[in-house]
Amino acid sequence: KVVDALANGGRFAASDVAAKTGSSIEEAKRALRDLAALLGEEAGLEVSSDGELVYKLPQDVPGKLASRSNAAAARATWESVKPGLYTALRISFGAALIVSIAVVYSAIFFLSTSSSSDDRRDGRRG
Repeated sequence: KVVDALANGGRFAASDVAAKTGSSIEEAKRALRDLAALLGEEAGLEVSSDGELVYKLPQDVPGKLASRSNAAAARATWESVKPGLYTALRISFGAALIVSIAVVYSAIFFLSTSSSSDDRRDGRRG
């Protein structure tokens, strides 16, 4: 949530992040601190005239995180692949369902025609 809110970079205080994400100020402070630690020297820290900590974040925060973290890169890859994968799964499930209905219907049809022809043959012999 925080990374999405800060994706374009800029200067952010914990109160700004809390307002954008709907989280508490303590959660926003923790998220900003963790984000700055992950970004390393690409993130900056300043103190405003009010005495509040202001974090300077680079442009394209998700991209910078992905380049520094394998987990973030994997998450970004998963998010880009997920819609196509879900669509393929839905299509394959539908196709499998149609095929299974056709197989069951065919089996019932062949069994019923086979048993009726056996009944006719048995009737002629008796």
